[in-house]
Amino acid sequence: MFRLESADKLTQEMVRELVVKFRGEDLPRLKKLKDYYLNKTAILRRPCVDPSKPNNKVVHSFAQYITDTLVGYFVGEPVVYSSNENINDLKMVFEYNDEQDENTTIAKDCSIYGRAWEQVYVDKDGNVRFCALDPREVIPIYGTSLDNELVAVVRFYMNRDLVFGVDEMIVEVYTDKEIIRYKTGDAVADLHLIDRKQHGFNSVPIVEYRNNDDCYGDYEGVISLIDAYDALVSDDLNDFE
Repeated sequence: MFRLESADKLTQEMVRELVVKFRGEDLPRLKKLKDYYLNKTAILRRPCVDPSKPNNKVVHSFAQYITDTLVGYFVGEPVVYSSNENINDLKMVFEYNDEQDENTTIAKDCSIYGRAWEQVYVDKDGNVRFCALDPREVIPIYGTSLDNELVAVVRFYMNRDLVFGVDEMIVEVYTDKEIIRYKTGDAVADLHLIDRKQHGFNSVPIVEYRNNDDCYGDYEGVISLIDAYDALVSDDLNDFE
């Protein structure tokens, strides 16, 4: 967990170091969790030691089943909002953003990664929008107080420059006042400022959703069991062959 007293103390070099550290330490875990949801388990990488013998690789979609089942129970019925005040304007915003589908995406990300992220912004027509962000591309920075308030969020993603035909990484820093954008190569050697602009929300325009206090995925604790079951069935099939 990254902590900083204030977003004003977040330097360009600190942003670069955060991206490097996140990609080296946190990203492998998140990628593994997504792979298991997509049924890309460890058994698929098992080498063939003896080419004369069978090397079956049977995958069981337990991770996908766990997430899909829990998400279905959790948000299978759309969330209903009620208030003594008039919330028609709020309902219009929800309808405009397909809020029910968004809730499903948020719940799915929470189940897979242990937490989800949602960005709030204003589109070119002046409408309030919100959309889920890929948790593999989001780095939260919390304050030093006990309430764990977000003081800034760093988002990074790869982008291909079609003019020069090169891949570059875009790094965005969201604070309570502005959005600062940088670009760099995949090695994250140096950050080059693209632009910075005010967003007008008076707080970090990204919302965090936690699956639990430990930000633990729903099937993260049984990955070793999934691996063992894949290996057991695969070896049984090898024996039969």
